[in-house]
Amino acid sequence: MPPLLMWVSDAPRKNELFLCESGPNGSSCSGFPPLAAKEFARRQGKLRLVPVWFGVAKDDVHGVTAVTRDGRKVPGTLRRGVGPGLGLWAVEYPPDVRSLVFTGAKGQTLQRIAL
Repeated sequence: MPPLLMWVSDAPRKNELFLCESGPNGSSCSGFPPLAAKEFARRQGKLRLVPVWFGVAKDDVHGVTAVTRDGRKVPGTLRRGVGPGLGLWAVEYPPDVRSLVFTGAKGQTLQRIAL
């Protein structure tokens, strides 16, 4: 995975945070509302010119994996506890990725995001 620096920051608006990232093609920050009660993770964006998705996840999430059309699994990187009950994740994905799977401490699927 290419070098990627991500962080969460307070936003100037109530009940909103900023996710900032700095990677091989520059830096950006974007605001996002808190995750919904039944939402464990959210895809916030992808790097330009590099096949990497990134986003936020609740601290309940212990793993992220990209799953390809033929079932191959590509593990991602997750850093927990970087914001108020939040973690940050990134996964380098092949062109035929079909979903992102977020798992809990015991390996159970908490959420699947179709791409």
